[in-house]
Amino acid sequence: MYVSLATWLVLLVPALALTSPVGGPAVLYLAGLVALTALAVNAIKRYEPMAFGELWPMSLVLLLPLACMFITSAVRGVWSNSELEKLLRFALALPVLWLLLRAPQRWLKLVQWSILAGAIAGSVLLIVTMETQGRGAMVDVGGRYNAVAFANMTLLFGAMTLLSLGFGPCTRWPRAETTVKLVAVALSVYATWESETRSSWMLLPILGVVFLLGLRNWKRRHKVYCALAVCVALVASAAAIWKRVRARFEPMEPATILAATEDDLRACGLSAPKIRTMRAVAQAIHSGEVPLADLPGLPADEAHAHLVTMKGIGPWTTDIYLLFCIGHPDAFPAGDLALQEAVKLGFGLDERPSAKALAEFAERWRPWRGAAAKLLWAYYSAMKRGSDATPLAVDRNI
Repeated sequence: MYVSLATWLVLLVPALALTSPVGGPAVLYLAGLVALTALAVNAIKRYEPMAFGELWPMSLVLLLPLACMFITSAVRGVWSNSELEKLLRFALALPVLWLLLRAPQRWLKLVQWSILAGAIAGSVLLIVTMETQGRGAMVDVGGRYNAVAFANMTLLFGAMTLLSLGFGPCTRWPRAETTVKLVAVALSVYATWESETRSSWMLLPILGVVFLLGLRNWKRRHKVYCALAVCVALVASAAAIWKRVRARFEPMEPATILAATEDDLRACGLSAPKIRTMRAVAQAIHSGEVPLADLPGLPADEAHAHLVTMKGIGPWTTDIYLLFCIGHPDAFPAGDLALQEAVKLGFGLDERPSAKALAEFAERWRPWRGAAAKLLWAYYSAMKRGSDATPLAVDRNI
């Protein structure tokens, strides 16, 4: 009973991860409770040996981050309740895995359909939101992640769907099954490309390493050598790109970027979305369409409107630039998750406000919304460290 219940609960996690802000964690907690109950019953009744030895590699991976957090807290006195919750989810996966090892393989294979649903749903949400509302709106849809996290998970589910082809056909229509999976993979890649998040592509070599470590006919030392080689290659590649950009575009000025050809920019290792953004920014500044020198004296909304006209520059990037690079006193990045969480905690809100709701909430702080943002970040930081901070205000009209 415990095995079947935990298995079916876990199968729901991928499908809910990108479509519901609470569905995935809630199901994981429930599955963890079932697994802990099964462990307790087995320890008392002794139905079978506990056999924790088979889980030692996963135990190391899942418990080491939690151990590091406790060590950091003991040495430096730094504590984060939100990080503790995230790491406890990793630790909670351990008893769930122990229980899943007792499930029939045919049950576990069904997870591919949940992953497929997550890949398709995540891709559609990402593409539609990027095309209609922009990156900043991602925090208000589905699981309410930012664009980078959403793209990371979408690409992960797409890659896992590709790997599930190794299971072989699981339906009476093998060609249709394969076609649907390949379409989901293509959608996830296209959605990640649309999100213009370069870091998401780092998942591909990571998944390659995971696949490599799972090969049974390779010796362990050969796997380790290949994994280390991939890590070194990634670090060297990033360093080489930065070095080439600095050497080719010194000084970094709009005219220099505009004078460069597409091949020059691509030769530095820059992706197509980054090239488009660099050219758009350089053209806007060079033509005077975006008057950088005048931005500090403009109202925050007007300065914001100038910057978001540039391709690849979203609302969050714009507000962070105005606040930290220009020092505009009224810039307020309403799409920032930490600010949303700080307002929720500090003003006793029932749920984290959306970017639109937070922007409306912050109207009361004009023309010093930038100062309010820094205060809220400091408050959130104190709360993450576990400080006994009182709410910012009991009166929500403040």
